[in-house]
Amino acid sequence: PHGTMTHSLHSGHTNRGTRGRQGVICIEYSFRSGTQGQQFPRPGLPYSGTPAPPTCPSTRSEGTPTGRGEKAFECKLTFTVGDSITFGARDTVVWNNVHHKTSMHGGPQA
Repeated sequence: PHGTMTHSLHSGHTNRGTRGRQGVICIEYSFRSGTQGQQFPRPGLPYSGTPAPPTCPSTRSEGTPTGRGEKAFECKLTFTVGDSITFGARDTVVWNNVHHKTSMHGGPQA
């Protein structure tokens, strides 16, 4: 689906297994509702857009979400239209197997 990607850098957190504090890049994605094209499960039917605000830790070598993440988004690999098991919604924008850390606290990597 067509969408926008913006980012901002926030103060860091301490992460086990790393040295010191890291910054956190907050990436915000936004999608408008639209009509499903041939590449989606139900061509011609409407789909609902959604905001999706994931976060991911940054490192000194990755100060902005450029490179692979931005390229994946531009190539429309990060999201697709489908059915959300999490929210029980049909025909909506969903993650497309490109994983993001979605919590500022906790998770496997702290």
